[in-house]
Amino acid sequence: MNRQLRIGVVGDWKPGYRGHIATEAALHHAAKAVGAGMEIVWLSTKALEGASSEHDLEAFHGLFMTPGTPYESLAGALRALRFARERGWPLLATCGGFQHLLLEFAIDAAGIADGQHGDYGVTGGTPVIVRVVCPVPNRAAGAAALSGRIRLTVRPPSQVYDIYGRADIDEEFACNWELNPKFRGALEDAGLRIVGFDEHDQTRITELPGHPFFLGTLFQPQLSSTEATPHPVIRAFCAAAQQFERPGRL
Repeated sequence: MNRQLRIGVVGDWKPGYRGHIATEAALHHAAKAVGAGMEIVWLSTKALEGASSEHDLEAFHGLFMTPGTPYESLAGALRALRFARERGWPLLATCGGFQHLLLEFAIDAAGIADGQHGDYGVTGGTPVIVRVVCPVPNRAAGAAALSGRIRLTVRPPSQVYDIYGRADIDEEFACNWELNPKFRGALEDAGLRIVGFDEHDQTRITELPGHPFFLGTLFQPQLSSTEATPHPVIRAFCAAAQQFERPGRL
């Protein structure tokens, strides 16, 4: 099925920021690979704060939560994530977007109502997203705690395993924040599947069973996508968006 895909990229555009430039390029690579056109619309998190923003989100075939946090509006980012999760919209969240996917799920699905992301500097509450516990050793000065390519293990059976077709992968990271391991059990008990891990058994990939496509990665797949070799995770997201139908809207 060929169509013009309309993807809402949730984040706050930063000119010259590698993660944002790579996101746009990788979406075009993946759309071409599945035989679709691509229209990218950047959605400011502040513009998503109100309940009426859900009507605007309905205009997209899929939502992509970007790196580049803290977001201008935590509330707006969480609203977009909850919309996609509860309404069944295809969603891919990477790096900072993934951290917020975990936070939204903790607050709205796992009952951790006072869950917090440490990057916002809020005191009090429950620290769901914390600084990386085991940084990459000998990384370049000024580099993020998790930098460069890191080997991961994907656990079958899972949607992610089907995407890669193997259990051992390596992906590019550039982040400083991760899931507090104390809350891994609570998220899994509430229905989120943790299917990708690093050598320290830390959470790196999640998916939501029963959802058309609701996938998060702490790494940035967009950084290693090329026109000749679109990243398989982003290609799978675009394929899901291509198949997604919202009767009477899209």
